[in-house]
Amino acid sequence: MDTNETQVDALTSALADTLTAERSAARLTRGELAKRAGLSEVALGRYERGERDVPYKTLAQLAGALGYKPSELMAAAEARAERRS
Repeated sequence: MDTNETQVDALTSALADTLTAERSAARLTRGELAKRAGLSEVALGRYERGERDVPYKTLAQLAGALGYKPSELMAAAEARAERRS
């Protein structure tokens, strides 16, 4: 695995954890956040487990549903990834 792929995997994992943490902090169930973001609960679960990459449009929907800008959610994920490395 090359360095770039490792970094992408680390960020994907950090974003998954950030989504879960922010949902919990907002005291939302997975179903509630999914509904607010216009996603299925199954899809949100896959993003939260890091099983699927989050497309930008979906990131924007999730960020908005959590009260953030997409850049703020990504910054939180990047900070989480940095702390892990």
